[in-house]
Amino acid sequence: MTEQLQLILAGDFGRGLQTYDVEFDGRRRLDGPLLSRYGRNRVNEPVALRSAGPDPESVVLLRREVDALTRLRGRLTERRYPTQLTRLIGHNPDHEPPYLLRTNRGEPLSRLEMPLRADVLGPVVDDLVRILRYLAVSGLVHRRIGLSTLHWDGEGLQLVDFEHAVLSGLPAPACSCCPNRPPPEGTARRQDDLLDAGLVLYRLFTNEDVTDPVEVRRRLALQDVVVRDLLAGVFDPDRTRRPDPLALLRRRKLPDPLSGSGRPVTTIADRETGGVEAFERLRAEQRAFAAWYQQNAHVLLKEPVSPTRVKAIVWTSVVGLVVLVVVLWGALS
Repeated sequence: MTEQLQLILAGDFGRGLQTYDVEFDGRRRLDGPLLSRYGRNRVNEPVALRSAGPDPESVVLLRREVDALTRLRGRLTERRYPTQLTRLIGHNPDHEPPYLLRTNRGEPLSRLEMPLRADVLGPVVDDLVRILRYLAVSGLVHRRIGLSTLHWDGEGLQLVDFEHAVLSGLPAPACSCCPNRPPPEGTARRQDDLLDAGLVLYRLFTNEDVTDPVEVRRRLALQDVVVRDLLAGVFDPDRTRRPDPLALLRRRKLPDPLSGSGRPVTTIADRETGGVEAFERLRAEQRAFAAWYQQNAHVLLKEPVSPTRVKAIVWTSVVGLVVLVVVLWGALS
């Protein structure tokens, strides 16, 4: 059944609402508080219409997905938009209920028979690593990478459902639509997506349904060298020590998808993230020293401090401050 939607088309906001035809196939799915309907547009491209429900939280989630997909479009259009990410076609915030229309390739990996065939496993793994690179460059943290949000259409993988995505470095908001998920801790970082993707990769390689990173880290030592090498450091409890997407690309012997030459490129997002991570490491060291000093201050105050030790402490503080300034200056320049 063909319906004429009224959409503010992505990249063409100035023209207001425009008519857009979609042939719906009757499939519907409730994704938390959002209702999804499926069909094809006039060029036979598979699409999904996502509508907010009666819960006010669903409007917030829909708005967040529009913002996230708009950011992806703005950050990833120097070359062709990657097929590994769902693409915003348009949205209508004034409709009751509000909705968005986006591309929707294939079916969730959760519906495929496990273990995957070898000729499917390789492309799925490679595309998932590319997805992590795209997310890192966009500065977005998806926060829900899993078998249900990764779709396979027989040719490639696509990440969908960005309603929980936030910018890296911002607080990760909790939601009532995911009661089985632990509450977020602190700010969202791209290493959070790496951990979620690592759990997916471990499941795909081993067919073991394990969701506890601590248990996966213990079991990883028992796996073959291909799995161990690819996932080395991914489940480190200290997320600042987890590898970045470029490291995973090198482990898979894949070129940087953002570089026409295939060589890795350094983006503004990479420099920003590097500066933030260096700052976080220094802050962690500072907090550790403060805790140690609080426990040992009574001993230190009883002991005379030599001038040489005072100079050493001063110089260490100065050098640490200079390193922080240089790192942040390089990140922002």
